[in-house]
Amino acid sequence: MRKNGALELENSNNQKIKILLNGRNIERVSLSLYDFGSLHDMQVFRTIMNTIISIEVSSKNSFVDDRLKNWKKYVERIREYCILIEDQNPQSKGTPFKNSVFMSVAQLFTILDGCHSEQDFEKQMMIGKNITRGTRDFYAEYIMNKNLYNS
Repeated sequence: MRKNGALELENSNNQKIKILLNGRNIERVSLSLYDFGSLHDMQVFRTIMNTIISIEVSSKNSFVDDRLKNWKKYVERIREYCILIEDQNPQSKGTPFKNSVFMSVAQLFTILDGCHSEQDFEKQMMIGKNITRGTRDFYAEYIMNKNLYNS
């Protein structure tokens, strides 16, 4: 979508629907049945990802180093993604993961509970996204941040 400015989807009736970017922000949401643990905390996630892309991993033990080959391939793909994001969105330079969110279905339903429109959903998604209280507890932090936002 960033590269072409649009995303074309096809429904079960083979009808094509085009979604235009129109200068909007893109949030990348990784959704799972189960919680991602503390990865929902953007500070933890960014620290892990920035560490991963900024170091080289190897071992003097050939067996271990051989097992790290797949890891190195994944890291290289992530680095390429970061370059692509920075090329297409210069504002993300130095923070390529700021639009990535990890949540479970239950967490998504918690957010949707207060939504009645697309604008509500966007507001609810942004509540506390960049605020962390160090609890590593999505629900506690969401409620605290929502109360702060609404006061």
